Amino acid sequence: MVSTSIVGNFNTRTLFFRGPLIVCLLLATLFASACSVISLGYSALPTYASWQLDRYYSFDDTQREQVRVALNNLQNWHRKSELPEYRKLLLEVRNRSKRNLQENDMQWMRDQLEVRWNVTAEKIAMPMAELTLTLKPEQLERMRNRMEDQNKENRAKYLQANLKDRAAERLKRTVERYENFFPDLTTNQEQLIQGYLDQIPSTDDTWYKERLARQKTFSQLLDKIRKEQTNKEQGANWLKEYMLAAGTTQDPARQAYFDKAVKVGDLMTIKLFASLSAEQRAGMAKKLDGWIAELSGLMGA
Repeated sequence: MVSTSIVGNFNTRTLFFRGPLIVCLLLATLFASACSVISLGYSALPTYASWQLDRYYSFDDTQREQVRVALNNLQNWHRKSELPEYRKLLLEVRNRSKRNLQENDMQWMRDQLEVRWNVTAEKIAMPMAELTLTLKPEQLERMRNRMEDQNKENRAKYLQANLKDRAAERLKRTVERYENFFPDLTTNQEQLIQGYLDQIPSTDDTWYKERLARQKTFSQLLDKIRKEQTNKEQGANWLKEYMLAAGTTQDPARQAYFDKAVKVGDLMTIKLFASLSAEQRAGMAKKLDGWIAELSGLMGA
């Protein structure tokens, strides 16, 4: 039930479109349910996120301490307030997975993720604004350079010149993501996935254009807050608005593409789930039970 189409779409329309500062803060606050080492990874997230942020901005000692405190506070809040909500979500996923999926199940999952993201964005916005007010021009320039480095990596990884290679790599990634939930997909199931992927041409670079547009908006927003030394409440409101708009685009053509991708992904997941054998369903149930147990452990840590 925690479908790859949902998770993949959520990742694409959030992590691809948001700036690196938000991504790193997310690492400390968003629970990654598809990880087999949840407990270890969750405990290490503040340290990892702080390191990643430093790679983008090269903080001075005061900023580094500010980030450390903010990330620890965010994780403490997340452990207490958000992990119980994710546990409830997974329990409902476990219940719904006992039957075949329908389109309203897919919309339900998106709605749940949207609620959780809205709550998290509200919590992230103020520490982001406070940090942004301390940034120097050279730190923002470093951020832009790091963005461009990542863009080059993404172009090489996802936009290969050879279209056959691009399509093959996309199929491989999609199968791997599904197998996080549905173990040991068969050849027929992989062919089913390919049939749906063909409805969203791999030649399309819409997501990449949107990534660039979101990065530009993010950079301009940080620069505006820094230059004008906007009061932190206003800065937090602007940053929150930016984060909450991450699932949409100002370009109608790109929005139509993303809406179609969601629809195709939903249908792909519904059909793939219906094709699962009893053994595959049992394997998925076992994974869900394991994640629920790990979440319970984290909540009591």
